[in-house]
Amino acid sequence: MRFPAARLVPREGDLYAHLFENPATGLARNVYWSVTVDFETLDHAGEAMTCTSTVDWLRPDVRDWRALGGRTITLPRDDGLAESSFYVGEHLPARTTKLAFRPQLEGRFGITLEQVVDLRSESGEEADAQTSIRADVEVPYRGLIVVPGNLSSIPATPESIGEALRPHIDVAAYHPLERDGRGFILRPRW
Repeated sequence: MRFPAARLVPREGDLYAHLFENPATGLARNVYWSVTVDFETLDHAGEAMTCTSTVDWLRPDVRDWRALGGRTITLPRDDGLAESSFYVGEHLPARTTKLAFRPQLEGRFGITLEQVVDLRSESGEEADAQTSIRADVEVPYRGLIVVPGNLSSIPATPESIGEALRPHIDVAAYHPLERDGRGFILRPRW
């Protein structure tokens, strides 16, 4: 039985960025973006299925988060870093992804996410090759997260964190740094 991708209804989404690096793997310090879209529970073959689409490790080359409005990102890309997946009982890498950001209003973007994935049967065999997944949803931009432990030279003060961020973002596009759990967050100005 084919997966009913046309019946997927996006419920909510999320967008955030984080400052990250991993010198051991050659991953340079940069701001990386993540988008998540959760779908309404779907009944398929008598089973309730929870589905989610994610696009991680994006580097859209924007210093001001508001510049995402009007941008379209297509994967796969030559950087070999960004990942796009559809989750339905298991993690399924997307063959291709198109992510379009519509201009924001008060920290929210309209996004259109299109993925092509190969779904598998319960036996693990390819069942629905090149299934198209599509979502149109509004997502809030939560802000930029900094977990000092994710950086090789650990910034200890808000000032040193600001210095670590300046090469990558326009800090004026954010409210002052706030403590948030194990790290810090810069919430967006709009």
